[in-house]
Amino acid sequence: MNVDIFSIMDSEGSEIAINGVVNTSDYNIIINSRVSGRVVNFSGRLEFNADVSSVVSTFCARCLSPVTAELSFPISEVVGGDEITLNGTILDVGSIVEMYIFMNLPIKFVCGEDCKGLCSKCGANLNNGKCDCSGDEIDERLAALKKLLD
Repeated sequence: MNVDIFSIMDSEGSEIAINGVVNTSDYNIIINSRVSGRVVNFSGRLEFNADVSSVVSTFCARCLSPVTAELSFPISEVVGGDEITLNGTILDVGSIVEMYIFMNLPIKFVCGEDCKGLCSKCGANLNNGKCDCSGDEIDERLAALKKLLD
């Protein structure tokens, strides 16, 4: 999503409204975002302010079930500063939104706080019930500790 800001670069107090959609997919995450904001010329300094509402589709970090979550955050940046540069007079709003999306994503998504995950032996989803694995198997590296309990 690119915006040409040439019309406001030399006109103090002028602004350009931005309303659009930014879609991103990366690392098994699909993100559909709605962006609503504006670029304003304040005394020769261009500021980009927007509100972003995103729907994130990915997989549970514990059981790999599909998960959908909502994410909302504001953006406030000075155009031409350290982080936001121009390509001529074109402002790449999509890359700014993507940067903020990845900064605001949680470390992991889970389908529920009570998610039991997958069995480490057979891979069965433990949310659907117990698996057929016996719970008596112990990691070889911890076998010496089991002897202490006996």
